[in-house]
Amino acid sequence: MGQEPHLTRKGLPGELEDEHSRYIEAIIDSIVVGCLYFPNGNPCPGPKFDYKLRWFLRLHDYASELLELELPVVLVGDYNVMPTELDVYKPERWTNDALFRVEVRGAYRKLVGQGWTDALRHLHPDERIYTFWDYFRNVFARDAGLRIDHFLLSSKAATRLTKAEVDKHVRGWDHSSDHAPGSSFRTNPSRRTGSTKRARKIRRKDPPKAAGAPQQLRGERHQAIFEEMSRPRPRARTRNCFLSMRIKRPRFDEVQKQCREFERRMVSQAQSRIPT
Repeated sequence: MGQEPHLTRKGLPGELEDEHSRYIEAIIDSIVVGCLYFPNGNPCPGPKFDYKLRWFLRLHDYASELLELELPVVLVGDYNVMPTELDVYKPERWTNDALFRVEVRGAYRKLVGQGWTDALRHLHPDERIYTFWDYFRNVFARDAGLRIDHFLLSSKAATRLTKAEVDKHVRGWDHSSDHAPGSSFRTNPSRRTGSTKRARKIRRKDPPKAAGAPQQLRGERHQAIFEEMSRPRPRARTRNCFLSMRIKRPRFDEVQKQCREFERRMVSQAQSRIPT
């Protein structure tokens, strides 16, 4: 249970004519969450691969701005990149693929080098972990997968990282996605004084206090969002749909419907509150 997400951006800056739905961003409980879907880039070489490299450059520029925020930031999604040979089954077969070309692996390293933490690789530096298994040649049963879905955390978010894992068993369900859900961002319990029972009594008795504005916040949109979030408000009725990735299968359709309704309502509210 937390605050409702506040939409801060749709799409990356840099190409006004780009109408692909590949980036959406919101602030949730004082955490900036950017969800992205990288271009595939195949066939390579070609215009699709060129577009992928341009999209990487645009993300580099915008990600550097996000790192200047005095807030935890998470960039999560399908990057369509296997960063190292450890992230791909039989890497020699992928050398000329747009997901494993030296150009995109170099672009990913440059992005991480800005100061981002690859959550899975940070906690499992030498373990072969996959997030994607295609639907042919029995690749899931053979564990012939790829790691192309990544959680990148800013330094303020990385300090809260306690666990990173992939729910591989979900990929084995009937009619499941070829991507397995992952969860990596865990908030460490806040320090309390006194007993847990006493702390709970204090929380029920005292109204929630508005969080202080950060010293540096880049961009009027993020500033306006943070000020709006700082005002005391009722707790959200539904669980956070953007960060919760461990959705039980029987409730999947229901949660998807709630997320769509959530997004429509947040877009409408954001447009009325945030200066253009």
